[in-house]
Amino acid sequence: MNELLILAKVISRARKLAKLSQKELGNKLSISDKTISAYESGRAIPPVPTLKKIAEITNQPIDMFFQSDKKNEVNLTNLKLDILLEELNKIKEYLNIK
Repeated sequence: MNELLILAKVISRARKLAKLSQKELGNKLSISDKTISAYESGRAIPPVPTLKKIAEITNQPIDMFFQSDKKNEVNLTNLKLDILLEELNKIKEYLNIK
């Protein structure tokens, strides 16, 4: 899976775990919700200081946002499984499967 897509999903997941909308997170970061959307879709890469702020705001460890850390491999595997499950659910909805 593309590293940028994984980072995008990690940002989205952290925001959702913190029960924040894109607009709320953007306000806390003093950036637009469109920028948050770009980060979460993989259209833009947030600078490291922004990632640090996202980690602080969402109460997540900063290493959650960096794949190179070995101790984070299990979390990344779980995240990849979550992404696959989301995609399968989208396909299921598209096909109207109960």
